[in-house]
Amino acid sequence: MAEAREILTGLRERDVLFGLGSSIYDWHDPFGKLFLQTTMVAEFEANLNHLRTREGMAKARAKGRLKGKQPKLPLAAR
Repeated sequence: MAEAREILTGLRERDVLFGLGSSIYDWHDPFGKLFLQTTMVAEFEANLNHLRTREGMAKARAKGRLKGKQPKLPLAAR
């Protein structure tokens, strides 16, 4: 997220506009600021979801409930 903020700050300093659909927005107007903040929040939530999934899988693995992908055919049929 820090790198994204640096890139967007550089774009803002060079007065680069961005387009969404058929509209063009300035980073300094309220919609531009909302867009930046919403993007950052969405990325944060996705990262939290990945973290929680990994933690849940580690707990399940520790309890022996997560053993990976099971073979499609029994050993005798191979």
